Amino acid sequence: MATTFSRKRGRPRKIDLSEAGIREANRVVQETAFPIEPEPEFTETEQRLGRDAEAKKRVAAAAKEIPQIFEPEQVAWVFDAYVAILCFVYSITLKIEFKLLQDELSFSEDEKKIMAVPLAKICSKYAPSSWAGMSSEIQLITSLGIWTVASFQRARNVAVKAAEKQRNENRTQPVDRMRRSGEPLVPA
Repeated sequence: MATTFSRKRGRPRKIDLSEAGIREANRVVQETAFPIEPEPEFTETEQRLGRDAEAKKRVAAAAKEIPQIFEPEQVAWVFDAYVAILCFVYSITLKIEFKLLQDELSFSEDEKKIMAVPLAKICSKYAPSSWAGMSSEIQLITSLGIWTVASFQRARNVAVKAAEKQRNENRTQPVDRMRRSGEPLVPA
């Protein structure tokens, strides 16, 4: 940068007066006061939609790769467990017989079959890959869990019946006064 001294006070000028400096200054000069930026090929919304579509394609491809660990027949019992848990809670809070609630709230076989298909897909999706060969073990453990919950209600019913039987045995019966043979029964 060739500096020249101004006439005042001998300070160097801040403007480059060399040919290269002048060319650079001319190149940088704006053509208009408010330059118009070129429009992008796609708007922001279109770009976002494109990214969303790509993400959905990746998810769909990943969903195809999920191994089918559970079959609908293997998970249909979950709805029975759900009803058992609800009936257990309702029977305690509402003080109603468990069996009556179970008869009222249980799912039909058609409803279980319809809901078991998406449930099997969901269970397969979120199950660890190490469970792929263990569906029998999983079914056994959950069946035992359901049986345990249901057995508590049955045990409670047995306890109620035993307490009622004990109460009846301990109840004193009114004693008939002894009659002599041939004595007519006269009310007192």
